[in-house]
Amino acid sequence: MDEVVEPLVSSYASVERQAAYLRAMDKRAGRREPGRSMRVYVSAPPGLQGHKQWSRWLRAIRSALPDGLRSPSYRDVFSTEQDYESRWPTYSEGVDGLVLLGWRDNSSGSRIAVGPVAREELKAFVATGRPVLVFVRRFGLVPLVDCDPIKSDSGDSRLRLQIPEGGSPQASTLAAALRALTPLPAQVADAPVPAARSAIAPAAAAFMQPG
Repeated sequence: MDEVVEPLVSSYASVERQAAYLRAMDKRAGRREPGRSMRVYVSAPPGLQGHKQWSRWLRAIRSALPDGLRSPSYRDVFSTEQDYESRWPTYSEGVDGLVLLGWRDNSSGSRIAVGPVAREELKAFVATGRPVLVFVRRFGLVPLVDCDPIKSDSGDSRLRLQIPEGGSPQASTLAAALRALTPLPAQVADAPVPAARSAIAPAAAAFMQPG
């Protein structure tokens, strides 16, 4: 008897959560101002920023994001940890989205872990309905809404995320997030949905609760 192969999971979000996310991103896209500069913040732990592949990962992220979207990381904005702590609350208010990088948490690379600083950043963006994307070397960009938060042991401040192994660069959630992050040229009322070049509100509680 032939073995039945189960299809890979494309999203851990329910159909209803995905639909709510698409509506939220469409609303954000509709509120874009022509000619306004837009940016996402690339968040990564110091160990990854010091990795020999860091520049390569940044290039991969930026090539997957919409043209014209600024994508600074920690070293582009802050000079010291104290500088970050004092300026982050005000700085982050002007950021349109977040891209997270984390440590690989299993051998296949389908699960990552982010530390307490990134977790607090994530919570602020989710709470305000701004797009959060996770960059995983094996999969590319994946919307946070499609990931599954894994309950951590008591006292563990890290957040672990299971990445859907069947995710697609053409996922509707990714396309919607990228559209919401696409800057509008001056005097242009709308922009087409960008083709995804890599792979909230109802979902916010799942990512904001302690592990």
